[in-house]
Amino acid sequence: MTITKKEILKLGELAKIRISESEVEELQKQLNKILRFVDKINDHSLEEKHDSSAINNLYKNRLRPDRITEHPDGSSISKNSPHSSETLIAVPLVIE
Repeated sequence: MTITKKEILKLGELAKIRISESEVEELQKQLNKILRFVDKINDHSLEEKHDSSAINNLYKNRLRPDRITEHPDGSSISKNSPHSSETLIAVPLVIE
């Protein structure tokens, strides 16, 4: 399958863009290259291929159970920080 200059001009008209003659030639080359690639893909039979979703069965997420744990209070955390107030911890500037 190839695309003609007339079809490219029609596409430009539908897209409401102006296409010069030099652009038409370049677009024709690019679009024909894309269409050749699509034809190459279409030539391959997909019926004999295995279902790729079967791989998902091999790599299931192994989730751990949720557990309720106690969180340390703010004062014990701020003791380990060199610069802190009662509930806030000062950190160095990362973005200038």
